[in-house]
Amino acid sequence: MNGLDTRNIKEKKIGGGGMNYKLQLKCRHVQIEAVGDRDFVETKFKDLENAAIKILALEAKIPSASSQPTASTIKEIMPVAPAVPKAPKRETNLTKFIDEKKLSSNTHIALAVIYYHTKMLNTIELPMKPIKESCAEVQDPPIKNLSVALQYNIKKGFIEKNKFEKGAALYRLTDDGARFVEGGFKK
Repeated sequence: MNGLDTRNIKEKKIGGGGMNYKLQLKCRHVQIEAVGDRDFVETKFKDLENAAIKILALEAKIPSASSQPTASTIKEIMPVAPAVPKAPKRETNLTKFIDEKKLSSNTHIALAVIYYHTKMLNTIELPMKPIKESCAEVQDPPIKNLSVALQYNIKKGFIEKNKFEKGAALYRLTDDGARFVEGGFKK
């Protein structure tokens, strides 16, 4: 790859599924490790592998870089996640917003409701009650087990469950969740 000898790059897969999945990459002094959900780790690991190759290539070009790359050189070559595009600011109600998306999946409807509250109504975190009320407003019959739909979105990294307010969880849209909705619910 890129004219760089990568024969001594070693990859090691450790652990099973769930949040305990781990991948390691070692080549000379560059060691990269990714731990978390198996799908996420395997998708992002290729970016990390490319970054390691760039670090090694950069060291080969710069004679003074004898042992460790500096923070500024790492910053230059590490992959940067694309910025989350701003949601279109237009007046629309929740039902119309959901209808435009043509959603049938409970998990997508729950995510779209949180997206709408976050981007259109500028709400940072939501307790369960407004999410449940909004889902009931847009879907008849209402989602029977909303907590399962929310857990699925949490597992995918589209929303996160944050601190508790008076014993109730607060839900927040992540950047990945915003990109997923804005991308038409396609990865």
